[in-house]
Amino acid sequence: MPTPSASGKNRPIAPFVVITIFALAMTIGIALDEPRQVLAQAIRICLSCIGIG
Repeated sequence: MPTPSASGKNRPIAPFVVITIFALAMTIGIALDEPRQVLAQAIRICLSCIGIG
């Protein structure tokens, strides 16, 4: 079993990179008002599926 080094640098970096990229993409999407656009499009699709829109 490998022992951790004195500095504790044996952690994988990939999860931190993925979380950082996700947080950045989410922040940009919110800043560009994407949630409102996605909801509006979902409402249009649902209305057309049931024959109203």
